[in-house]
Amino acid sequence: MAVFEYRGILIGNGKAVKGVRDAESPKVLRSILRKDGILLTTVTEGQAAEAIYCLHCGARLPAHSTGRDERTPA
Repeated sequence: MAVFEYRGILIGNGKAVKGVRDAESPKVLRSILRKDGILLTTVTEGQAAEAIYCLHCGARLPAHSTGRDERTPA
């Protein structure tokens, strides 16, 4: 099981949330969070945020695909 850092939006009020959860994959994490009322917007694997995943298909993307370093605030 992997550890994922995530950002999302509460479905009820649109408030931004973030956290860390264990899950088998990004798709499983999305399902868990949806049951908790959270719409997942960003997910990265591990505390060092070494991997970025596509929320649509679950494919692992290179860190540079977003055009910026995900480990630093925007």
